[in-house]
Amino acid sequence: MLNVDCTCLRPAPPCRLRNSALRAYSISHEAMAEQSPGKDSVTGHWEIAGLILDRPFPTFPEGFPRDLMDAFAARVGRAALGNRAASGTAIIDELGPEHMRTGRPIVYTSADSVFRDELDTAAAHQPRVR
Repeated sequence: MLNVDCTCLRPAPPCRLRNSALRAYSISHEAMAEQSPGKDSVTGHWEIAGLILDRPFPTFPEGFPRDLMDAFAARVGRAALGNRAASGTAIIDELGPEHMRTGRPIVYTSADSVFRDELDTAAAHQPRVR
């Protein structure tokens, strides 16, 4: 993990635009380094907003807990397909035909802590879950 002390970073001097229509604007930039221990997209978005987390969100490399999956199935009215860590395009390629045939949602996670489900995407982009 890269750990940078941001106090040493200084903003670049403003760059004045030469275009007369944009002359009132200036451009500057800074470098940033992650501070939170989590490396998922939720942590990154929270950090951009100024919230530094002291611990990462949990990840689910073996799939989501059974009680969560049971609650999800009860809410959508059918059991899910997948429930494992996978690439979104790969799992849709693999389970898309069964999803289209049965209407069962595809649930997966990637390397982060996000619960992803595909209800109406898949092979032909035709809605199947009503």
